[in-house]
Amino acid sequence: MARQGITPDQVYETAATLRDEGVQPTVQAVRERLGSGSFSTISAHLAEWKTEHGAQAVADIPAMPDKVQAAFQQIWATTARSAQEGLETQRQALEAMRREMDKERSEMAGEIKRLEKALEETATRANALETALSAEREAGQEKDQQLTSLRIENARLDERAKAAEERAAEHKNQLEGLQEKFTELAKTRKGAARKKDPHP
Repeated sequence: MARQGITPDQVYETAATLRDEGVQPTVQAVRERLGSGSFSTISAHLAEWKTEHGAQAVADIPAMPDKVQAAFQQIWATTARSAQEGLETQRQALEAMRREMDKERSEMAGEIKRLEKALEETATRANALETALSAEREAGQEKDQQLTSLRIENARLDERAKAAEERAAEHKNQLEGLQEKFTELAKTRKGAARKKDPHP
């Protein structure tokens, strides 16, 4: 057997009963009073009922008692004052945080300037060292060129010295040969003279 759904009359009657009891007829209140029913079905029927009986439902709502209104105003004032105090506390905390952030920002700006200056000084020293190194490198290249030239000149001098030694040896040999020839010639003349004059 199929389950029978909630009818519009059931919703209407329940809403009217809740209104008469001083309870706001909501979908949840009607469903709890009926004990079942889908929210969509109850919501549709309740909307129709409020369209027809809305003015009466509002008119039947009793006025708020003075004591309740005074208590509500006191609660409202306390809540508002607490909220204002909380806002003031938060404002002071945010202000303190802002001052701290400004201080940190100022310190960071000073540190950045110091680092930039140190970096600039380091770059200047690096450029000076690079210039000095370049000059030393050029001087080293010049010394290397001079050393190469000296080695070439030394090699030439060695060759000339060897050539001079060879010529000197050749001249020495020639001189020794001439001396030998002179000695032989002297002996030959001396012998010839003795033959001519056997009794000097």
